[in-house]
Amino acid sequence: MMNPILHNRLIMAAFGGFAGLCFYAILQAAEQDLFPDRLLIALALFILTLFGGAMSMACAMPLRRALAVAAVHGLVVAVLASWAFFRFESVSGIEPDPIVIFSILALGFLPLPFFMAQHTANWRDYPAVFGHAWGLFLRLSFAWLFAGLVWGLIYLSDALFDLVGLSIIDQLLEIDISPWIITGLLFGLAMAVVDELSDYMSPYLILQVMRLLVPFVLVVLVIFLVALPFRGINDLFGDLSSAGILLTIAAAGLMLVTAAADSSDDAVVLPGVMGRSAQGLGIVLVVPAALGAWAVGQRVMQYGWTPERLFAAWAAVFILLYALVYAVSVLRGGWRARIRQANVYLALGLIASAVLWLTPVLNPQQISTNSQMTRYAASGQKTETLDVFAMRRWGVSGNAAVAELEVASKLPGNDALAGAVAEAGSANLGPEETEVLRENLAKILPVQPNTPAAFAARGAILAAADTYQLQEWQDSCKALLPNGQPGCAMVLADLRTDRAGDEVILATRPYGQYFNVVEFNINDGYLEQRQLLGTSGLYPEFANSIQILTQMQTTAPVVAPSPFNVLKLQTGDLAVSP
Repeated sequence: MMNPILHNRLIMAAFGGFAGLCFYAILQAAEQDLFPDRLLIALALFILTLFGGAMSMACAMPLRRALAVAAVHGLVVAVLASWAFFRFESVSGIEPDPIVIFSILALGFLPLPFFMAQHTANWRDYPAVFGHAWGLFLRLSFAWLFAGLVWGLIYLSDALFDLVGLSIIDQLLEIDISPWIITGLLFGLAMAVVDELSDYMSPYLILQVMRLLVPFVLVVLVIFLVALPFRGINDLFGDLSSAGILLTIAAAGLMLVTAAADSSDDAVVLPGVMGRSAQGLGIVLVVPAALGAWAVGQRVMQYGWTPERLFAAWAAVFILLYALVYAVSVLRGGWRARIRQANVYLALGLIASAVLWLTPVLNPQQISTNSQMTRYAASGQKTETLDVFAMRRWGVSGNAAVAELEVASKLPGNDALAGAVAEAGSANLGPEETEVLRENLAKILPVQPNTPAAFAARGAILAAADTYQLQEWQDSCKALLPNGQPGCAMVLADLRTDRAGDEVILATRPYGQYFNVVEFNINDGYLEQRQLLGTSGLYPEFANSIQILTQMQTTAPVVAPSPFNVLKLQTGDLAVSP
């Protein structure tokens, strides 16, 4: 009869290897387009939650029951995440969203200790939830560390074999499926070993070390609060980096207080100084949490909502809520018991909010889009209040708003909006699409004189131009003149006597009633530009644009001397305004 320990190790290792095989199968299905992309993402999340949850909970319940619980849990996570991904037109258009990512992680991990506590005691039994949560963190950390160490040993062994001309490991790793199965086997084996050594790998070692940090963090925060009135608080507001520092230190302090509260009053007896430090920290943490939340709020008031700021606000709300509850618990007495009771409900609230972020109830892209459009309308339609490029990344709601802006940009008097929309659109193009723009412009952009030097100059300008400039020029060229010619023109002429060589002049009508005539020069690979004025000192008028473009397209440039001289001074030249 097989040893029970060896049997459990083999089962867990095989289970992990099968998980790796499933992930490899999904990867192959994606590469060969066997299933819709959305279905593959849902399957990947289901498998990750299924196998990860089952192996994590196998220490507290039989693997078969853990598998059943994890299957239901994985189905819920996959459905909710897929629902959230429908905020984007396609899978390829999905942008990394911190709220969705964290919501999936929170929904995938936080319920597991409650499931385990329900099997061993009761899901509301704090000592059970507390022990399972910290034990789960320890087991997962060790399992991934073990897998990483073994992979390091595999690569070291491969290098050693190379010295004597053996390629056994190389040949094994060249099989695409091998790394996936090996990683799964190692992870499952490590989880089995950790479960066997649970008496020796207690999370209370980590908790005890964390408690030692309580006085240090308290001293740091007290020094910060003492120095704050002398430094001023203005620099703390309106900056997400400052908010991030404040909220992170507050979150770290909350974890230390939670470790000090432990699973029950009888679990640990803190010395007098340690206990008082934990109580003091529980009160002081309100200040950095409140300052961090205020800093996030100031940033939102200045620039409106974005998914990133919504995530920061979500974190700020819960960190401040935890801090307030901890402070009240300390002030009312019996702080450990109150904190333990509050932790259960706060964790459930965090799980519930994660669910809401994955449903239409709280749609970060829609909220952010509405915020941008409201700010734009309230500002009197000032384009500097709009982040059109960001809105293009906000899925269905963002693209719908940009479509409205594109329609409005074509109305008379909306040249600034047209420019903002055009620049944001070109910023989405990749290197290959940018190169296509250059090729198209080389075909449709007229150049005079009809000489190799002029064609070479056009190619150099196109190569140095930014993507948004290329997009703008192409749009102008495609807006045909009444005679059917492109709405753009380029000429090569020697206009400047202080610099050798010819200058490149480009005339375009990029949007609205705007006519642009610019001299371009390449300096260290970068494109420099200067507006051209008429002898009257005014910019060329749009009413004359058709005549100017037609002449630039059909006639070689004629250069004549300027009627103005300059006054030469040591500090620079002075000229009469035309």
